Amino acid sequence: MSIMPSVLQRRSSIVLLWYTTILFSILVVVCISSIMIKDLGTTIPFTWHPILMTISFLFCMTQGIHSYLVGFGNDRNNHDNNKNKSRMYHGIFMLFAFITAFGGYIAIYIAHSNGKGHTAVGDTFIKQFHTWFGYIILLGILFQSLVGLSKYVLLYKQGRSFAKFHGLMGPLLWLFGCFNIFLGVWFWSSSSNNLFLQIILSLSIISIVVITILFFNIRSSSSSNNNSNGNESVVLVSAQTSSEII
Repeated sequence: MSIMPSVLQRRSSIVLLWYTTILFSILVVVCISSIMIKDLGTTIPFTWHPILMTISFLFCMTQGIHSYLVGFGNDRNNHDNNKNKSRMYHGIFMLFAFITAFGGYIAIYIAHSNGKGHTAVGDTFIKQFHTWFGYIILLGILFQSLVGLSKYVLLYKQGRSFAKFHGLMGPLLWLFGCFNIFLGVWFWSSSSNNLFLQIILSLSIISIVVITILFFNIRSSSSSNNNSNGNESVVLVSAQTSSEII
């Protein structure tokens, strides 16, 4: 009985941090959207590149990762059912992340089809790095999406999983994407994107990354503690499952 207050307090902290990442993600999307629309307007294809990339990585992909790290579901007696719900949310968020990421690429491709080129030739080093690093990330996302889809199909048809690297590669690509957005915040120079906004956006991105890394540590610690007792752990958001939290 003495464990329950500590459990509930930890659950409240996890939920608060999770909501914080959602708020920070929305803040960054809204700020970048307002900056780009004010600077270029809605009819310029380039406008939608940073907007869609921010939606993809900082909102959709972040929540897709959190769906596993935080967990969803309220069936106290059916761990598999809770895990399936987390898997479903993960798939939905990652599908939208894939669509918006490649939508962002299409936007920049169209914007640079006027003779500027697609390899940032003649630009500053940081812009060239941003461009080529972005290509690597997009190729990784394409590969990761195909692997993820294959995992879903195999799991539901044969009840088994494969490609354990999928759970490591995905967060790494997400981290790379967040870093590339961070770079974009600093090299986009305009009166709309002033130093104050750059600092706010940078701190928001860093906060999202730090909280997600914290969730990984919580999940890892939870799994280690519960595996020693022969149980698999999931950090669940649902209040009805508070007794199953770490």
